[in-house]
Amino acid sequence: MKYQFLFLILCTTPVITMAAAQPQEIELKFKLSSEQLQAFKQKVMTKASQPVTMDETYFMGPELQPAHIKGYKKMSQYLRLRQTNKGSFITLKKRTDNAVVEYETKIDDPKMMANILHTLGYGANESACVHLNKQRTKYNVTFENHVIEVVFDTFSEPAHMKDMGEFIETELKSVVPSYQEGMAILKRFLLWQGITKIDVYPPYIELAINQQYADHIQHMELE
Repeated sequence: MKYQFLFLILCTTPVITMAAAQPQEIELKFKLSSEQLQAFKQKVMTKASQPVTMDETYFMGPELQPAHIKGYKKMSQYLRLRQTNKGSFITLKKRTDNAVVEYETKIDDPKMMANILHTLGYGANESACVHLNKQRTKYNVTFENHVIEVVFDTFSEPAHMKDMGEFIETELKSVVPSYQEGMAILKRFLLWQGITKIDVYPPYIELAINQQYADHIQHMELE
């Protein structure tokens, strides 16, 4: 009798699903002059860090196509498979004018994941895949009780990105109430480093699929 009662409870009790908070990516991607770059490195490179090679594939497919805006290919969301000697990850990013939502998880078998995506129509042929290969050095810095990840990236693929020099990304790893507050923290961090203005670059995937991108570099005053 008690088992019947338990079965009745399980069948009639409503299931309440809590919506998970969307994970925000708060970062600035920029370049500095050679002199500024060396000065910045000396301040943040507090301990030795070995470069990591990242082999990345971006998959085009349903809902993952660039919008053509005056000859420029703009990606509002993209799916990336990243392989490194420290593990492999699948990432989905969705960008809006004032926020970036990122979903990422570690995977054990990148080849099988690629096969699954191909079968679903993502990266179904070579022209629907974009390959990037980069070398990344990463440091974590504490600022105003927040953790900021600072990375330095150089590319060996695609060919036109090899000569673009070294990129810097500063990403806030701490949780903050809003995207705007997170960006304000990153700007204060750079000012603290003596940097008053930067050239903010589009996402790497857009740099990879566009030969002409100068009009999409944002000149940002931090003060």
